[in-house]
Amino acid sequence: MINEPILNHVYYLKDYTAPKVFLGTHFECLLTDQKIGKGAKVVKRICALSEWNSPIYKPERFTK
Repeated sequence: MINEPILNHVYYLKDYTAPKVFLGTHFECLLTDQKIGKGAKVVKRICALSEWNSPIYKPERFTK
């Protein structure tokens, strides 16, 4: 069970199919601009966003 999500890590959330990244105040979908509150139930932590090797997201969306 995940107690607290880790900033900039990728997760699967309950009731969602696409992976989400935790940005501190919310989760954001790697496929769309969808934002989900930080209280969403985490099903599984996948990896740090910096380790995510998938073409389904654009890294520039998550850099400031």
